[in-house]
Amino acid sequence: MKLNRYVVYSIPRVVASITLQLLPLYIASEGSPEHLSIAFALMYLGNMISSVYTSLLDGKEVVGIVLGHVMLTVPLLLMVQGINQALIATFMASVIASLTYFSGMLHMHRYEGDQAAWKFERISRWNWLLGLILGALGVGTLGVKGTAISLAAINLALTFPLIAWTDLRPKLNKAFHEIRKDGLLPAMEEGINALSRAEERSLRSLTVKLKAHSPLFPRPTFISLGKPSKLTLKASIAFFGMGLVYSQLVGYEKSSGVSDSTIFLLSALSSLITLISYKKASGYSNLDVPILGRSLTFIMLASMAPSLHVFLIFHVVEGITWAFLIVPLYEIALKKSTRQLGFVNFVRFLFWMLGSLVSPYIVSLGYRPLFLTSAVVLLASTNVKIGEGRGLVRRLVSRASSLAPSPPPPS
Repeated sequence: MKLNRYVVYSIPRVVASITLQLLPLYIASEGSPEHLSIAFALMYLGNMISSVYTSLLDGKEVVGIVLGHVMLTVPLLLMVQGINQALIATFMASVIASLTYFSGMLHMHRYEGDQAAWKFERISRWNWLLGLILGALGVGTLGVKGTAISLAAINLALTFPLIAWTDLRPKLNKAFHEIRKDGLLPAMEEGINALSRAEERSLRSLTVKLKAHSPLFPRPTFISLGKPSKLTLKASIAFFGMGLVYSQLVGYEKSSGVSDSTIFLLSALSSLITLISYKKASGYSNLDVPILGRSLTFIMLASMAPSLHVFLIFHVVEGITWAFLIVPLYEIALKKSTRQLGFVNFVRFLFWMLGSLVSPYIVSLGYRPLFLTSAVVLLASTNVKIGEGRGLVRRLVSRASSLAPSPPPPS
């Protein structure tokens, strides 16, 4: 049975989507804001590490896809064992999900070119959305733990069909034939040598250069930690502010009475709106508008009583602003250089992680101070200008001053 290569290689994306949404829900139920903070920091750290190790998949992308699919079973089973195990599972799931995604991107780019890689990326977005919808159905009927265990079983059951549908089956048949012919020891020796070579490449990658990879850019890009540009400064401040809120958002929604399945659906709604908005966002260059939109939604959360209508508005605006923030951000960075693109992507994860770590100290004062602090930080980022002109806050203040009535002349 031959299935579309794009569909087969993006199957792990559906599982990853459900897994990475289940983990915060479980931690929010069983843990504290501090646990959520650590979980999201580990999630972003996992993304950064997987970016560094992407080079090890060179020529072995299909192995990365299948092995990553199998390995996603581990965090699913680990998360239901307790809060500490769930934290470990969050880091593992983040690394595995990113590596399987990058494996698919690199494989399509290597054998079928740029257009195939971009097509795979688009299909992966829709599979992410599909995972959120399936996750909502799962937690609505089985609960978080039941969904995790069931998904682990389904994931394992899909392993053999996935091998059959990919290019890995001939290689496995050849390997089994050689084992039957020469015995197990030569195969084990070759495996050890392969691991040793991979370790050497990994050390060279870490000690010589830091490798970052953008989800919207199919080639790995090397970056140097030199003087940051105003673009990276703006991104640093903005993602730090967003990291403050998003690490605690699931906990806030659950404490406000929103069900687990509804949280899945709200995330799915946000993802759908982002998907629809991606094309329109291409070519847009004003980063201040989506940042300001996010700031206003945080002010809304701080000033209005939590309700489903408030969260609905929040996730709609979230979906729109994400597309109009991340696509122009990468396009502006790419116009400067591929190194700048890699550095912006690295900064995105780093400062989102730092915001996550700071968030429990602010949320200990209450959710309202957290939302207001994040809104102020985002507003501060709009004051960092890119190119000509003044920052958004200064422009607004100047505009308000020009509209204000002049004081009467002294008598």
